[in-house]
Amino acid sequence: MKESERFVRVMVHATKNKEVKEKFGVSSSPLVYFYSPEGEKIDQVDRTDALNVERKFKEVADKHTRRPPWEETLDAALEKGKGDSKPVMMFWTDGKPTSGKFEGVFGNEPLKEFYDKCVWVKVKFEKKDDPVAKKWGVDAVPQLLILDARAADPAAAPLKRHKSFRGAKDLKADVEAILKDWK
Repeated sequence: MKESERFVRVMVHATKNKEVKEKFGVSSSPLVYFYSPEGEKIDQVDRTDALNVERKFKEVADKHTRRPPWEETLDAALEKGKGDSKPVMMFWTDGKPTSGKFEGVFGNEPLKEFYDKCVWVKVKFEKKDDPVAKKWGVDAVPQLLILDARAADPAAAPLKRHKSFRGAKDLKADVEAILKDWK
């Protein structure tokens, strides 16, 4: 995904919209303002910084896009989940639109509170006969497994398995139930 695709973009022709120009203090163009999901201005790029627009989009997206802190590898996530005594959210993806839609749910406000209460990892689904996918019982994607990495064999008994797209509210209820009983 391109960094610019992680934003909602609104383009305004400032010379034709004097109210907007005055309201936002536009004194030059082109000018890009970045706002948080809460509507707070967080950064900008103006004509003097036009050569660094791509860098700025990436910087702002990385800093302000609401998403879980993904671990680099499955092993690292399991180790961290065990060491920190946190559930592991293992998301299997193939990078296609259906997986992207499911992954987008993780950025919704209702799940934000779990970013630090769980360990998050994305696992690339290559093919059904992949030994790693077989070990975890994954035969299709997208799929989310919620695991207790402290278990002797976390693959043998996931706490929860979602084989289809779930909304943020449903996922939140599942995670809340798991955390409520977490010891």
